[in-house]
Amino acid sequence: MMRVAELAETSRALAATRSRLAKVAILAECLRRLERDEIAIGVNWLIGSLRQGRIGVAGATLRNAMNESPAAEAATLGLREADALFSALASVAGTGSAAERRRVLSTLLGRATAAEQDFLIRLIVGELRQGALEGVMVDALARASGAAASDVRRAVMVAGDLAAVAEALLTEGPPALRRFRLRVMQPLQ
Repeated sequence: MMRVAELAETSRALAATRSRLAKVAILAECLRRLERDEIAIGVNWLIGSLRQGRIGVAGATLRNAMNESPAAEAATLGLREADALFSALASVAGTGSAAERRRVLSTLLGRATAAEQDFLIRLIVGELRQGALEGVMVDALARASGAAASDVRRAVMVAGDLAAVAEALLTEGPPALRRFRLRVMQPLQ
């Protein structure tokens, strides 16, 4: 099980280097350690997006949750657990939703160390700023799996879903890329 702390450290290392090749190497090493059901989470988070899209957390809710949530002493928060809490946040609606969002967000942040909190908050507000967007991730996926970067790019282009390509590639290897083909009425990225 990968912990959020490992992704936070990977993000910190990415932000600390300007070299594209170094960023690819850092990402590839992290990608190799992801478990099958963590791949979509990790890939999305490392390019600065949540699988759930917008989760409905406004600035005041985030500030209140941060004030209510002292950092955890030890890094125990796993990717799957944090992702489940993001899903819970995204599904909150209706009467009392602001209080429920703050409660769920406080639970998430309360389980995180200071470094994890910083990473998660930057992820939530869309300010990861580590210089590793989709293009760098494609090269890292190629390096982590031994596939040709051009094949990975083509698969992502026709699939329109980086996480789906990453899951197939990291669990089944380069031959899995053959399943991503042009289909009638399926948009290209």
